[in-house]
This record gives sequence, structure tokens and C-alpha cells, in this order.
Amino acid sequence: MTIALAGCSVFSNHYPSVGPDKTGLSAANKQLKAEVHPGVGDSPATFKPLRLAHNALQKARHAGVSARKLSSARTAFQKAKSAWQAINTPTHASGDQLASVSQAAHRAQRLAQIARYQLVTKKNKHRIKQLAGVGGNTSEGAANRQVLVPGHLGVIKFHEGSARLKAQSRRVVAHVASLLQQPNRQKDHVGIAGRTQPISPSSAEVTSFIKANPKVANKTSNASSKRAAYKQALAITRARDIARLLVRKGVSGSRIGLGVSHRSGKRGDVSIELIPANGGS
Repeated sequence: MTIALAGCSVFSNHYPSVGPDKTGLSAANKQLKAEVHPGVGDSPATFKPLRLAHNALQKARHAGVSARKLSSARTAFQKAKSAWQAINTPTHASGDQLASVSQAAHRAQRLAQIARYQLVTKKNKHRIKQLAGVGGNTSEGAANRQVLVPGHLGVIKFHEGSARLKAQSRRVVAHVASLLQQPNRQKDHVGIAGRTQPISPSSAEVTSFIKANPKVANKTSNASSKRAAYKQALAITRARDIARLLVRKGVSGSRIGLGVSHRSGKRGDVSIELIPANGGS
């Protein structure tokens, strides 16, 4: 089960770029000095690595990261800040002085980014469970869920044994995307579940799949478990492909949850449920 997660771009790198004509220690020192911005009037001089570290800490706090989780990042930032304040004339600081500040600031930035990323990942995992209703958890809008597919919007079908969508099913996906972009639906979520029930792989298909996935082979000991693994993999791949199509049509990936359904009795290869925001109120 997966989802388009927020925070994937949280690890933004900031290393001084060194061009082909700038190599060695002198070039690195020159780059560091270029990141010192002289103060204007009563404003003190600033250093870019310090500013980036400060911004990373602010973003982490705004995301809800606790002070305890940010303690190491704050310690590194204070070290960088103290080293910077100890420089009498920042615009004439040596390369070693700036490198010391930059190293501590960079550590603070990375630690803050990691803490923020871990929190975002945790929140997203919780949201996936809400959208998919797994482990006994249901979303706030579970009672108001509306099955879109299969239903009045149509049925989604794939070519047998593949994740290749049938042409007529593309129109169904387009209808779903259109519905999700209506003004009164733009805060709603959607749960997409690939169905294992319709999948009937041949022995050759299962064998080929297992050979191509050694990790799966190590976890499956008999024909039944290998067949189940194949069906699970194909079902989630189909759900993911539908999600990609919706994203291409303008639906935010953060509104989409993916899962697998083992229920029988439904038509089609994929089911889609609309989950209203705020419990449908």
C-alpha cells in the first residue's frame, strides 16, 4: 500500500557549486565568502548556510515537530550561530572560520529536515490507513463514503494479466477526475483499491513473476502463497496506474490513497471510493 506522500522534496541540498575552473581549497573558500552578505545600516552581516538552517528549523516547527525531536538540530544551530558571532568582521572572515560555521549550520539544517521528513512520513502512513480503512481504522467520512467505481461512473477493466488499461476504462477515469475537481469536491479524498478477485494467473505467469522478484521468492514457500503474492502485486500496480492517470488529469496526489481489495462480488478490476472531507459535513 502506498500513496503520493508529502515532504518528498524535504531533503534539499545546499553545497557550494564549484565550476570547472574553480578547484581546490581556494575555490571552496571563495564560494563560502560569496555567501556572506554585508549588513545594511544597522543590520548585521548574514551568512547563507545559517539562514538555510534557520529556515529548516522554522519549517520543522511549523510542521509540528516537537522540541525534543529538534534538540540535536537546535544544538548544532546554536554552535553555528556562536561561531558566526565570534567572528569580529564577517566580511573579512577566513575560509577556516566560515567553514566551521557552515559545517555546523549544514548539520543543523539536515537534522531539522530529517525530523520534519520523519513526522510527515508518519502522518502520511496514518492517512493511508484512514483512506484504506485497514487494521480496523476508518476515516472520519467512512459512513459517508460513496462508491464511484464500479457504479454510476462505470467499470474499470484491464487487459488480462496486465496493468494495461482498456480503452473504454480511460473514459471512466476521466469522469472520476472531473468529479474530484468540482468546486464542492476539491477537499475530498479518494481511495483506490486494486482487486485481487478477478486475477487468475497461469502457473507460467506466477513463475515468471517470482523469478523477477527474489525478495518475494524468499517469503513465499508454496504455490498458494506465490499465487497470492502475484495477485497482490498486480492489484496494487493497477491501483497505482489509476492514481497516476488522475494526477495527470489535475488531481493532487495528496488526495489519493491506494490499497488492495480481496472482496468478491464487485465488477471490474479496480474500485474507487469518494471520501468526503470532514466526515461529509
